[in-house]
This record gives sequence, structure tokens and C-alpha cells, in this order.
Amino acid sequence: MGVDSGLPDYRGSLGFWRAGDVNFEELSTGQWFIEDPAAAWGFFLSKQRLFERAIPHSGYDALRSIAGRMSRGSFIFSSNIDGHFERAGFSNASLLECHGSGAYLQCSRMCTRDVWPAPQLDMRIDPTTLRLQAPPPACPRCGHPARPNVLLFGDNMWTCSRHAEQNKRYRAWRDMTRGADLVIIEVGAGTVIPTVREQCEAIASERDAPHIRVNPAEADHSAHTITLKMGACAGLTLLDKLLRTRAQG
Repeated sequence: MGVDSGLPDYRGSLGFWRAGDVNFEELSTGQWFIEDPAAAWGFFLSKQRLFERAIPHSGYDALRSIAGRMSRGSFIFSSNIDGHFERAGFSNASLLECHGSGAYLQCSRMCTRDVWPAPQLDMRIDPTTLRLQAPPPACPRCGHPARPNVLLFGDNMWTCSRHAEQNKRYRAWRDMTRGADLVIIEVGAGTVIPTVREQCEAIASERDAPHIRVNPAEADHSAHTITLKMGACAGLTLLDKLLRTRAQG
């Protein structure tokens, strides 16, 4: 979803987890925010500012239009941490961010399971080293550095209390829709970390439901899958247009 808003994808030479010759996937662990918070925060703030500057594309509007026609509503299951679904008007009550969100903070040392909205972080970053040039945000309880409430690589320091509440609502919605016709629209889900892809395939199989995969690069399909080999904005706009035409005809 983010690529069509001008955001980098998560891998490749220009991906989210790379900056020059530095592979931040090797560094991005919960321990990073304890051992070197200036480096960890410098990297994440540089990416968070990309999220904040980017405008959610019109595919979000098309998806909201599609969801609005569903008699039992809809639910978003997303691995994105950019907060764009909420900015585009989707309710947090119908949103599961399985990797957390950069818009929320937690204690880096897990002194508490509390999660709180991130304040406006107007802090300078050294453009050469990408290190934070000011003290990082602090946990209000213990005073140690806070960190984004985002699931990192091999992360055993992630506070998942907000995720657990979202997951509880997601499970309740799935129970409420049992016996109803269900359609799964999967957008841009990759195979390197296949959390979203596997979730969509599992529900499609379990519910014998149609599964629409919108993906310009990894559009392989299974028995339940209909593939649209295109980007998020184009694919969602096309689906919305087809549904509008069907409703009128």
C-alpha cells in the first residue's frame, strides 16, 4: 500500500531497511534501543518522517468504498507500521496492525506494558551518521529511553498489549461473520515475511472464500486466488469501479 504513496518498499537497495551500505535489518532489535538509542532513534525517525510527509493514495478511498458496501462491515489486517489506514479514515476499532505502529511508543526495557501515542518528535538527526542529536523520548514511568511500539527482528522486547486488544476485536469480528459470505482482498503482501499473505490464504481456505491478490511482482496464486498483477492504487480502484458498475447494472 505504501509504495503508491511514494514510500520505499521494505527491501532492495532503496528499501526501508537499508541506508547506503548499512543493513538495518541486522541491527533492528529491541536491544538496539537500549545499547545505542541515538542510532536506533535516528534511523527510525528518518523513516517516520517519510510516513508523515506521504499522503495516503486514492486506493485507500477505493478500499473504504468497497468496505462500505459490505453488510457485516470489514476488518483491516496490516503489517504496515506507517499509520496510513487511520489517516485515510479507517477506524482503529476495525484495524489489526500485526507488527505494531510507529505512531505509538513503549518503554525500551518493558518496565510497563503501557503503550502511548507518540508526541510530535521535532528532533535533529545528523544527515551523515543518521544519529539523533538530542536525548531520545523517555518512558514516563522509569525514565529510560522509549522506543516505537513496532515489532522488530527477533524482538522479545515488544510490548504487545495494544496488538492484543486489536487481535481480540479481529477475532470477535471473524466469529460474527461466520456463516456469511466473505471476500479477502490482499494487497502487496510479500513472501520474505509472509505474515499477511499466510493469514489471507489460511482464511480463504478455512472459509472457502474468494481471495483477491493485488500484487505487481509476487502474484502467484492458489486454488482460491484471483490475481491482479498491478499496484495497490490501480488494483483497488479497478475493484471499486467494477463493484459500482455491478450495483448500477
